[in-house]
Amino acid sequence: VHEELICAHSPFFKNAMKPEWAEMRSDPRAVHMPDDDAEAFELYMQWLYVKHLPIRDDESPDKEYLLLAKAFVLGEEVLDDGFKQFLIDAIIARSKVRVGKGKKTYFPEAKVISVVYQGTPDGSPIRRLFVDFWTWIAHADWM
Repeated sequence: VHEELICAHSPFFKNAMKPEWAEMRSDPRAVHMPDDDAEAFELYMQWLYVKHLPIRDDESPDKEYLLLAKAFVLGEEVLDDGFKQFLIDAIIARSKVRVGKGKKTYFPEAKVISVVYQGTPDGSPIRRLFVDFWTWIAHADWM
């Protein structure tokens, strides 16, 4: 990733590349993030360069929601508000895609919600979105 590009979008990387932090690493131009999902970081790089996240109609909704959730958590870590907003838009767009014979709409499952709640702070916009989703589709017989 080009340093200038990623630093322009991410306060985390902007700070990490400052000389006082960079000189502490064996490779001052590399920031290792071993705990982060590689596929989520690939999505972040794609967004950095082309500002586009395709909705993958051929993928299972659960798998795509999970990737988008992991990417959002990455966005929290690197402090990139533009990326996080773009992901929220992508999740909303994904929720409108109808899948299968019955053209069913899918919403994030429990595993996805768990990833979000474990990786984001209270009041996070993605948490509010998920609450809105489940409130919207709730049934009285769930009570």
